[in-house]
Amino acid sequence: MSTADTKRNAGRAGATEAGDEDHPGDAAAAGNIDQIREILFGVQMEGYERRFAALEQRLTQEAADLRSSTTSRLDTLEGYVRKELQALTADLKAERRERAAAVKGVAGELSTVGGNLERKTAQIDDALGKHVEKLNVALTESLSELRGKLLEQSKALRDELAQTRDALAATVAHETADLRSRMAERTTVAAILVDAAARLTGEHTPPEAGS
Repeated sequence: MSTADTKRNAGRAGATEAGDEDHPGDAAAAGNIDQIREILFGVQMEGYERRFAALEQRLTQEAADLRSSTTSRLDTLEGYVRKELQALTADLKAERRERAAAVKGVAGELSTVGGNLERKTAQIDDALGKHVEKLNVALTESLSELRGKLLEQSKALRDELAQTRDALAATVAHETADLRSRMAERTTVAAILVDAAARLTGEHTPPEAGS
């Protein structure tokens, strides 16, 4: 008989004893019923108890196996994850070193390019300065030459204007003298005609002096 049966029987016995003190007849009947129940179901209950015990033992063993398998799998997974993390960390460190080297190389190239650019800029500035100086000299010479030509042309133009003015003045003087001479001749002719007309009419008026 199992421990559970013993406990149940002890409980029944206690209950029976308590009942016997209150109702002696009922206690006897209950005891007979328990005996009959024990005879009818005792073997079956023992089978159930054995099955339950075997099932409990199997479940306990399976739980232990599952715990052991899970622990082993977790250990394997942890090892794999650790290895992957170590490999990833190593890759990241290597990539960081490569990038640092690349950045350093680029910085060196930029420094070299910057130095070359500064030298070329200085050369260009020097060349531009010389070219501008040459242009200034050429411009100064051209302006001086142009100024000289303008002075020469201005002098020639002034001389030509003076000659033209003198020629015009001479022409005007000649024309004025000729016109005066013609006017004097016309005045004389007019006086002669007037005198002739006066004579013809018998009235003689001597011409004014200086006419």
